[in-house]
Amino acid sequence: MLSIACSGISFASLIGSSYTGTVTTPDTDLLVSPGGTISYIDQTAPLTFCVSGQSQSGCALSGSVFFIDVGATEADIAFEFSGSASGTAGDTFTVDLGDIVTSDGSRVAGLDPTTDYLEDGSFQLTSFDGSDAIFTGTLGSDGLIAASADDTVVFGDLLNPAPEPASILLFGIGLSALLFATRRLRASDIQ
Repeated sequence: MLSIACSGISFASLIGSSYTGTVTTPDTDLLVSPGGTISYIDQTAPLTFCVSGQSQSGCALSGSVFFIDVGATEADIAFEFSGSASGTAGDTFTVDLGDIVTSDGSRVAGLDPTTDYLEDGSFQLTSFDGSDAIFTGTLGSDGLIAASADDTVVFGDLLNPAPEPASILLFGIGLSALLFATRRLRASDIQ
């Protein structure tokens, strides 16, 4: 987990953020839903998704996304899984979270590249480009991805919080005073 110390910075929060989510698979023997890119709001209307094998009915492996605040510059993206999906060993599905907008103006500056092994298969951060975070679930050697009841996979975030308006004002006053003092000093040197 990464952390930085910032003075004059407001508390950054991922809770309540809006974001887009897309769930896809390149493999024909897996089914994922929902289809397409959809907008979500953390905790109010979060992304929940299903992964199933072609021979399975209903939602075989269910997943949901939620955010957890840890500190002023740290938060977590958590995925909760339950159930099991079957397909071919090595089949994958991806969850793409993008355009994360926090209510306080902060942004995700980095993600901890965690790989977690579920009861069967794995789930990991594949890439983060500063805007989109792509997570990949991979079926195990037995062709299953499974979670015991409510398995949670957590990815640590480093947040870049927005400065408080009061801090910006204080910085501006200090900068103005420094410029004024520099001009007075130069003016006295010329005389």
